[in-house]
Amino acid sequence: MLLLPSEARAHRHRAGAFGGYSWDKGSTLQGFQFSGEWMLQGTTPAGTKVTRPFSLFGDFGANWGSHERGDRTQVGLMGGLRARWPFGGSKKVVQPFAHLVLGFVHTQDSAPNASDSAWGPGAGFGVDVRLGDGLFLRGEFDYVRLQWSEGIARSYRRYSVGFDLRLGSY
Repeated sequence: MLLLPSEARAHRHRAGAFGGYSWDKGSTLQGFQFSGEWMLQGTTPAGTKVTRPFSLFGDFGANWGSHERGDRTQVGLMGGLRARWPFGGSKKVVQPFAHLVLGFVHTQDSAPNASDSAWGPGAGFGVDVRLGDGLFLRGEFDYVRLQWSEGIARSYRRYSVGFDLRLGSY
């Protein structure tokens, strides 16, 4: 953390909320994603509060559509730690990020009629592009390797695009 320049570590928001459209490229599953993010905070040597480039986040997504010979519905819950690398001077116009997650997914297929739930570790990455004060356009990819006993799916992949709203500031 000490090697990061102050520009890279001094985010000015406390929390964020994301909502958007999501899809699974391996199937024709489409749906939505919502997430909340809480920035980790610290204090500079001068006593000024700053938000670090790390955050904790929680995520909910639901996708449905055709898969192989039937219909599939997937509902996912994920949470984890995210890191950001802001670029673009004082406005931080482009903000790539990466995260590690632990996810829980419930999958239900209509043909054959099967249902299963599983959890697993995963990762994701994306980029936020500033549209205005506190408003960003986000593109994101998430992958969770599910730990099924005798499940109907082995992994959970999701592509998302939507808007991120930054809340609270110092």
